[in-house]
Amino acid sequence: MNEHFPGNRKDCSLSINEISPYVRFVSEYKSKPDWQQQKRILYDHLIEYIYDGKGLYVIQDEEFHVSRGDTIFIPPGVIHDIRADSKQPFVRQCVHFDFIYMGGYDSMPMWEWVPDELQEDKIHPTPIFSECLKLPSVSHMLYVPKIRPLFARLFREMYRKESGYKLAVKACMLDILLLIHRNAFLESMESAEELPLVLPKAVTDAKKFMELNFNQKLTLSAIAEVAHYHPAHFERLFKRFMGCPPIEYLLEVRISKAKEFLEDSDLNISEIAAEVGFDSVQYFSFVFKKLVGFAPRHYRQLLQESGGSEICLPLIHLRDYPTQKLFSHTSVPE
Repeated sequence: MNEHFPGNRKDCSLSINEISPYVRFVSEYKSKPDWQQQKRILYDHLIEYIYDGKGLYVIQDEEFHVSRGDTIFIPPGVIHDIRADSKQPFVRQCVHFDFIYMGGYDSMPMWEWVPDELQEDKIHPTPIFSECLKLPSVSHMLYVPKIRPLFARLFREMYRKESGYKLAVKACMLDILLLIHRNAFLESMESAEELPLVLPKAVTDAKKFMELNFNQKLTLSAIAEVAHYHPAHFERLFKRFMGCPPIEYLLEVRISKAKEFLEDSDLNISEIAAEVGFDSVQYFSFVFKKLVGFAPRHYRQLLQESGGSEICLPLIHLRDYPTQKLFSHTSVPE
């Protein structure tokens, strides 16, 4: 089977100036240890962001080990499968899209299928760009500023669907594509160092301090003191390498811990807020909804509705899509 099935569809030429990303849907998946996605094929494009953990992608028989901060790009018509790490299974944020609008899911079949049941004539073409656009199968983006906040914003816009959200989503996708392209371009330069980017000790010390003491009352000054920096200078350094200010990173750590409590404990919302360092349950709920897109109670409800499967946020909340038939198939939909 050919990688892109060129005999069954016409090639699509596109200028970078013509890119207008259309995001069909997004979802977040938390895998169990050693979970495996069987071989499958997508009808549209997929970008995945490894929010946490580790795993293995096999794309056209080539293996890619991925970990926190990596992005994965899978074009339509490409056979691939996914495996979660046995000790640190990953959390994946998935974005299904096309470079230009090619119709919604009502105009295409189920977007993933096992290879021998594929409707090849329905595969959306991957554009041939007149200018160079580098989108590797896997990009190591852990220390690329803005990539993590961009995915967070894209998810919030898709979940809330506030006025103008489609423009915001297009803007996020263009920025994500640009960051992946530039990261790949820098890695391919002959003069580029082949050593991985290392965070400054001040940043790693501060990150570790926040991750260990997230439930304490931490101020910017206290965090900067651990890093042996003046608060203003430290904030600029941290944001340069992590893509967000230290206090925003601290809130993200707290909300990540809150997600674990919502999934694995019977604590009520007030108790969880206190466990992760919030004095006010109202402020906790506000921050949780801002970063995740749902109120804590709604998030817990979605987890319960998933029935303990690998799906962290099931597609049931996406009212615009024909989701019910997807869960009857043996593969896990994305």
